[in-house]
This record gives sequence, C-alpha cells and structure tokens, in this order.
Amino acid sequence: MPDLGIVGGGQLGRMLLYAAWRWGLDCRVLGRSSTDPCAEICPGFRTLDWNDTEKLIHWGRDISCFILEIEHVDVAVLEAWERANKRVFPSSQTLRLIQDKHKQKEFLSGKGCSVADFEYLSSVEMLAPRHASGFLKSCREGYDGRGVFQLGSAFPFREDLPSFPCLWEKGVEIKQEISVLASQDMEGHVRFYPPVEMVFDPDSHMMDYAICPAPLSEEEKERAFSLAAQVLEAFDSAGLFAIEMFHTVEGEWYVNEVAPRVHNSGHHTIEGHPTSQFEQMIRLAMGYPLGETHHLFFSATLNWVGAAGSSGSSGPFEYSGLQEVLSTPQAYPHIYGKKELRPFRKMGHVTVLAKEPSELHEKLSFLRPRIRDGVRLIGSSLG
Repeated sequence: MPDLGIVGGGQLGRMLLYAAWRWGLDCRVLGRSSTDPCAEICPGFRTLDWNDTEKLIHWGRDISCFILEIEHVDVAVLEAWERANKRVFPSSQTLRLIQDKHKQKEFLSGKGCSVADFEYLSSVEMLAPRHASGFLKSCREGYDGRGVFQLGSAFPFREDLPSFPCLWEKGVEIKQEISVLASQDMEGHVRFYPPVEMVFDPDSHMMDYAICPAPLSEEEKERAFSLAAQVLEAFDSAGLFAIEMFHTVEGEWYVNEVAPRVHNSGHHTIEGHPTSQFEQMIRLAMGYPLGETHHLFFSATLNWVGAAGSSGSSGPFEYSGLQEVLSTPQAYPHIYGKKELRPFRKMGHVTVLAKEPSELHEKLSFLRPRIRDGVRLIGSSLG
C-alpha cells in the first residue's frame, strides 16, 4: 500500500515530494494537468477530472494517508476517505470551514478570534458607499491574490470585480502582515515557527517577500502566538496551519485568513530551520514526532512570478536576477518547473540566509530589484 497520497500537483506538492523521498516513502500524486510541477518527478503521478467525485475516491482506495496542497477539493472525497479510516490532512471538517471565506470568518469570529469587521454580499447590487473603505474577496476559489479587490470611493465600480458572492472586509490601517505557521499532531502536541512578516505587492495582492523572524517586540510576538494558539484551538484538528494576521498601527491583532497546509510564507524553513514546513507536514501525516522549529538563520523569501506582460506561453524561460542569486552567499534558488507562463504566476522563489538582520537586509536590497522583473520567455526583454 502506498504510504502517502498528495492531492495537488503544484510546487507545494513538489516540495512535499522532496521531503517524503528523504525517508523513502512511496508517494502518489493526483494532479490536474500532465504539465504540473510534480508530473516530471513522480512516477506515481496521475491526472483525473476533479469534478468526478467517484473517480477521486477510487484513486485513493489503496493509499493510507493524504496531504492536500490545495483547498479546491470536493469535501465529499475527504469524507469518504475518512470513513475508510484513512488519515487526511486537513480533515474534511477543517476543509469545509476553510473553503468559503465567509464561513471561515464567521467560524473564527464565533470562536472568539479577533477579526476585522466583515459582511456577506450575495451580489454586486448589495455594494453601498459604506463598503468603499475595504476589500472584496470572492467567497470561494480565490488564491494568490486572485479574487481580491480593493474598493475605493468611486462608484460605480470597475468591471474587474471578483465573482459574487463575496466577503466584504473593512479596511484597517496595517502596520505589518504577519504569518505564523503552527503544527499540531494527533496527540495534541503543538509547535510554532517564529512569526514571519509578509510584504505584499499592491497590484497583484501577492506576497512580494517575507522576513523571518518578523521584527516584533517580545510582547508583540506573544500576541501573535496567542492568536495563533486560539485559531488552533478553534479548529481542534491535527495538521499544519498558516495563520495570516493583521497587526494594525493601533496595536490591534486580527486574523486575516487561515490556510490548513504548507504555505508560501513558510518556504524559508527549507534552509533556515531544523525542520522545514514540508518535512513537518510529512511527520504529521505519518504519525512521526514533530520536528524542531526554531530558526537557525535570519531568512527571507523572494517570489519569482510571471512578468506583468507575459501571456500563456510555453518555455524555455529566463529568471531575472538568477546570476546575481547564484553569486550571493547563502542565497538558494528554487525553480518550480512550471511549463506555462502567466502574469503574476508563481514560478519559483529564492531563500536568502544571514547571521544578522543587517546582513539580511543588505542582501535583500541587492537581490530584490533584480528579481522583480520576474520570469519571461527567453529572448524577451527583462526590463
């Protein structure tokens, strides 16, 4: 019987495979396309119609446990696997709460977790001037900045609004956006990674770069850990959770969103921590003890994304700043092997390590402007 099934063939699945292979685990991957990043490196890779619930259930019939690298999966599939006494991460109950952003926010608020004011809007007609200061988020299917729209004072609104129904969230004056990775095993043991500060691109609403540990006072760190612990208690489920938070200029802390899986804000853990988030997820799934999570270095993650003018093109590609990355001590490029280029699509990342924060910021100042040109077809202009 295969040890592990990974649902989703993207870059997160690819990095999970690397962690699983270190321990000789037999893995199968369920993807959406034959060009998924996992396809070229996993003999057990297969594609299916993800709308065919029965086929998905049947695919997992002889797999002992499952890890999801994406939330867009029919909950009924997970429920069927659980009834067959298979281990599933995240659980069907957690996934049901997470998939709909409004349900997620209602659940967290009902459990006493601090969240910014929000409202459910079933149609564009429900938009009113009071919503001008805030954000619209599609209730379902949004990710990597997609399905997010910052509202303004001008009415009527632009045509590129996300699809309804939407969650409206009141705008708050943000000092920092923080992510805390938290893991909890089947016996209730918990490990937190140090808080990470995420800096977002204002146009794509995607993470531009992240720094670990986040520059927080000891009191602020305790607030972040306390809120993360509250979220873990609310879900009351084993797994790995990326808990995104707003730290406001007034000193308030709000939960923004929760991802019940490995996450972009945790990629630095591969080189910067004793146990990467991917190994930690494998440990959880296999019932192994949780690994150490303290930081070994100050670290930063920079995303390589498809250039703004790129279209659905097939490679080969060139990655801006690759030469500079490779010439920088303790800078580690990760290229995902994606075959199609789209604007702002995540194509890779770079992890940078340093012994001191000043050294880290010096490396960031050098590399970030060189990477920001993104990924383009070889031969096209990089700036």
